[in-house]
Amino acid sequence: MAEKCDWCAKAAAELKQIQLPFRHKSEEAKTCGEPCEKELRKFIEYADGHIMHYFIGLILSILSGLIITFWRIKIDYGALGVLIIFAGSGVTLMKYPFVTHRTITLLGAKKAIASGRIIGAVSIVFGIAFWFVLATILPRP
Repeated sequence: MAEKCDWCAKAAAELKQIQLPFRHKSEEAKTCGEPCEKELRKFIEYADGHIMHYFIGLILSILSGLIITFWRIKIDYGALGVLIIFAGSGVTLMKYPFVTHRTITLLGAKKAIASGRIIGAVSIVFGIAFWFVLATILPRP
């Protein structure tokens, strides 16, 4: 079985080994050509520069959502806090679609980024639906 390009996940008989700097160390990657190498380098540079924004976004959305959930538990079952948790995490994942190395290995970075954004969008929709059920359909506590 031929190895796959780390960007587009297409199998190729001959892949170019490249070194990508990420978080003060070097990661190995394989690409099938110059366009894939350019796109992969661009994404790795973006990820390296924004990884802390990703973690801060997730932590802040979860912490603020939890605080608001417990604050409003008697008002609307904490629906607003749940919305903030899901929507905040979803927006963070859409803005910074960083997925696991295993996902990139299976799908290629290009499809993994798209799947990360789709998961973020689903999280936002789920948060809005959950908020709607808790805030409007269920009787007030």
